[in-house]
Amino acid sequence: MKTVSRIISSASIALALTLLLAFAKSSAFVFIPLWQPFSAQLLETIGSVTGSVAFPVWEVIAALLLVWFVATFIHALRRLKLLRWLSGVLFGVSVGALLFAFVWGAGLFLPGKTEGIVSVREYTLPELREASMHYGKEAGALASLAPRNTDGTLKLPSWDELSDEANASFERLSALHPEFITVPTPVKQLTPGPLFRHLGTQSVFIPFTAEPSVNPDAYPAELPTHFCRALAHRFGAYAVSDAEFCAYLACRQSSDPAFRYSGSFAALKSCYHALRAEDEALAAELWNTLPPLLQADLLAADAHEEPYRGAVQDAAQKVSDAYLSALEEQGARSYGRFSDALIALYRSENQKTAN
Repeated sequence: MKTVSRIISSASIALALTLLLAFAKSSAFVFIPLWQPFSAQLLETIGSVTGSVAFPVWEVIAALLLVWFVATFIHALRRLKLLRWLSGVLFGVSVGALLFAFVWGAGLFLPGKTEGIVSVREYTLPELREASMHYGKEAGALASLAPRNTDGTLKLPSWDELSDEANASFERLSALHPEFITVPTPVKQLTPGPLFRHLGTQSVFIPFTAEPSVNPDAYPAELPTHFCRALAHRFGAYAVSDAEFCAYLACRQSSDPAFRYSGSFAALKSCYHALRAEDEALAAELWNTLPPLLQADLLAADAHEEPYRGAVQDAAQKVSDAYLSALEEQGARSYGRFSDALIALYRSENQKTAN
């Protein structure tokens, strides 16, 4: 009887979740004013508690849940009550999914920050090439300005200083785009850094604990961007591509040349890979225009990830791709939503300069 009631409760929660997300997607003009202020205040309240702790609280919770999962599974096998255990897991997952959507996840079905900043359309290959050349020049100019270690890698300040500068960059961005509601939020270190690199994960935001977290094992030239991307999720950029674009905009506002270079480095990588997927000759042409210091960073970043590539990362990437495909609709001619937004930004700013 308990098993049946759990299954019925799970189905009811799934229905409530479906209705909530359908309402968010179809009636955003009503849902946004009602839900977003509540979500922002709730995250701020949760973050004020978890932010006082140096380590990611969510990692401790995840570890405890894993222990509970294994222990209850073994107990259920011994007592031959696997079906009841499965119904309990189903109920727990259903409740978790509803809370996730209620606290933060419903924003995935709302218009992103990108739509309020640039107007994205379908682009031609020449337009992609032109934008890629622009970001190549931008990153190339900043590559020599960013401080370097003796081995040529980007010289970065301490973790806390990186966190402070990422927050300050978003404060400056909010002066240009008031839709960003920022509050001081510490960015925490992911504890099992190599594990997340095997999964291809460099930054995460956990709404349940309102904690943006970054992998400290990331390549130095990309680390400031990961800080800003994790914070972008915290400040209302829900989709991955939306957070990537907002991270680039925040890096541009930084007073630290390492942040400005990191943002341009991410923009160039996105456009370069999009161009290479479409036309290898044009990608080679772009590569030949890049200064040696920038080329070295691109090669080193790729080599930094090479030992972690494999079946685990491929499987994780397939899950991530399926998740993104379900949430982020793309047009018939799309070079990736982040690249599309970068092209739109370049063309918009280029037109303003021409006028």
